[in-house]
Amino acid sequence: MLLALAESHKVLGAAAFLTEEAEQLHAALERLLRRAGRGFYSGVPERLPLLANPHMHLLEAALAWREVSSAPAWARLAAELTELALDHFIDPATGALLERFAEDWQPVAADAQLVEPGHLFEWSWLLQRCGDARATQAAARLIHVGEQYGVHRGITINALRQDLSVADDEARLWPQTERLKANARLAVSEPRSWPAAVEAAAALLRYLLSAPPGLWHDRLTAKDQFVEEPAPASSFYHIVAAISELGAAVASLQGGARRG
Repeated sequence: MLLALAESHKVLGAAAFLTEEAEQLHAALERLLRRAGRGFYSGVPERLPLLANPHMHLLEAALAWREVSSAPAWARLAAELTELALDHFIDPATGALLERFAEDWQPVAADAQLVEPGHLFEWSWLLQRCGDARATQAAARLIHVGEQYGVHRGITINALRQDLSVADDEARLWPQTERLKANARLAVSEPRSWPAAVEAAAALLRYLLSAPPGLWHDRLTAKDQFVEEPAPASSFYHIVAAISELGAAVASLQGGARRG
């Protein structure tokens, strides 16, 4: 909801009701889910394990509000979540981002842990937007880990174990979009990321072109067969965001070529 309000702010302008609604949601978040230590619980009453994923979505919303509002609360929230990710979510041994944590932010046991390549790329995309040197370095490493271990036969697979061995070699649609977003954004400053962005775009097209017009497949099996099932509406957000990010990267490239 916070992200939707920020994006609406971009389209509708600085409408007071959007800002007021966002501030009320932020206050509720602080009141209901703020931990005594760093970060937030993921629900009420479900509190453990602590999860990286909700913090990722909250960081996206905070960054979106930081772009449209000068209110210091959004910049503080974005900085807090970035530091939490850098200090606790990313495994210093492998450079991969872990998903589940105990109350003290220590990772849960390896047999209860997952590494999701789609989230490696999604976190990289967010950390690239933070404007912090440490975050930028971590973002590049997340892409490297994702490309090395999470991409098979040109497709981003669902899950790895903590040691980066394959846990689930099926492939949903959304990880393809996150790989595209992360590599397209990095390619603006690091052209060597373009081949991965192009491959991710080609992978995404497979999910779209193999389905009826206006729909998409969501799951590709390890045998490269799409599962026939209803198309989840949640994929639309990922698809639009990937197209937008790729378009911005191409526009930046073309602008640089014209200036040259």
